[in-house]
Amino acid sequence: MYVLIVLLGCYFVLALLTHFVVLTHMCALYFEFALNFRQSALQQYTVNKKEPFGSF
Repeated sequence: MYVLIVLLGCYFVLALLTHFVVLTHMCALYFEFALNFRQSALQQYTVNKKEPFGSF
């Protein structure tokens, strides 16, 4: 019984860590995408000298 509890605890911690890593990775990807989008919009603004969609 004790071994089962320890195994479950290890599994829970592992799952939590994996979830955290995946979450941070997704956040990093999202921020990278947002920054690239903003940069491209600003470049478009400087090229066209028009108001970019949405104020950044």
